[in-house]
Amino acid sequence: MDFGYALEIPVVLVTAQGKVAPGLPLEYRIYKNTAHWWWEYESRDQFRLRFKTDQYTEQIESGSLFSQSVPVPLVFTPQHPGEYLIEARDGSGHTAAFFVRAYPWGEAQADPKSAGTLALKTDSKTYAPGDLALVTFPAPQQGAILVSVEQDSRILQSQWYEPDGHPDEFQVPVAITPEMAPTAYVGVSVLQPYSQTLNDRPIRMYGVVPLNVNDPRTRQDVAIRMPEELRPETRFQIEVETVDGHPAQFTLAVVDEGLLAITGFSTPDAWQSFYRKRRLGVVTHDVYSHVIGANKGDVFKTYVVGGGYADAYRASQLDPENRKRFKAVSLFRGPIETDSQGRATVDFDMPDYVGSVRVMAVSASGARYGQAEASVPVKTDLMVMSTLPRVLGSDCASIVTQDLRGRGTGHPSRPKGSIQGPGQRTARDQSRPRGRAPPTRPGDDPSAAWAGSLPVRLY
Repeated sequence: MDFGYALEIPVVLVTAQGKVAPGLPLEYRIYKNTAHWWWEYESRDQFRLRFKTDQYTEQIESGSLFSQSVPVPLVFTPQHPGEYLIEARDGSGHTAAFFVRAYPWGEAQADPKSAGTLALKTDSKTYAPGDLALVTFPAPQQGAILVSVEQDSRILQSQWYEPDGHPDEFQVPVAITPEMAPTAYVGVSVLQPYSQTLNDRPIRMYGVVPLNVNDPRTRQDVAIRMPEELRPETRFQIEVETVDGHPAQFTLAVVDEGLLAITGFSTPDAWQSFYRKRRLGVVTHDVYSHVIGANKGDVFKTYVVGGGYADAYRASQLDPENRKRFKAVSLFRGPIETDSQGRATVDFDMPDYVGSVRVMAVSASGARYGQAEASVPVKTDLMVMSTLPRVLGSDCASIVTQDLRGRGTGHPSRPKGSIQGPGQRTARDQSRPRGRAPPTRPGDDPSAAWAGSLPVRLY
């Protein structure tokens, strides 16, 4: 922990039968020593065994508490880096204590001894129900091996094995079942005889490894059928269907691609959310390091395995009124049910917009989930952007340039423009358009895009 921050330690007094004993006095003492134990000792264990008698240990705090029916908080704030021993004693002399190491910000906390860690490996990264997973680990020639398969906070199965006499590796087969999806964990405890001298491993080792199970039956493939191109201010139709033809529910969204790019938004994948890797809720611990002295290393007592978490929160948000010329396109329908063949048709009205939209469908049917997406351009045959002066006085003249963008045929080779409004007359002295004209001659590509500008004089 960081020094300078308060540490709240819950203290509770219990009887030999494990029942709470309230109303009794307790005394506590806190000792401190330098963290450089390796100057005088061969291991941290030897240092801690002689912690209170070491010449550099000092008692920095003491006090008294009264036990209650609930844990009593003991608040301690370490002011300097080092190793601390926090000790509590009742009136009969029974004592409980634990060590805390305080270190400054940025300094890595000392790694615990890893002598008791058992390295496990699997033969594949992912499995499907019906597969057989092989878990391999080093094992002694004699001893006992406990293998358990766990998920969330429950133990699915456990079994004892005897080493086969090979000093190198031991393999344990694990049958993959549907209930193991999306993640199960295999925990292995290896116990050696107390008197063995063939290797220098601890007499108890423990390891855990995840099994990632991907059940194809939990996925649902979705297909989107719609026009390859859309037009502004027109109605269009989208057909959504499940590939396997089974009925499902789904939501459908049509959103501006530019808006999605600004926020970094990806099409939601419900399957990834519901079937992502899960953490292990089973906590494994023992007291071997306290009752067996053959191993001098302080092997760990707790294993906690984590899984994935939600994606990072997208902090950047869009202000469409200040940042977009077009009103942002965001159309949504749902939830919608398909027919018995897994098909559904949805109508949308495209607003006044030119650009590209992404169509996103997310489906669900029981424990099955799917998603599909399609990017569709929204175009029009002719676009005009007029550049008007901000201020225009009487008896003034100005050239107003209209930028033209178009594609395909159906437009005159010489576009004409006019300006209408109070106090203005129809523009005259129209100039010849500049740029590439629409395809009107034989041999021109009728679908080719064209562009130009049309100067109009304003009096």
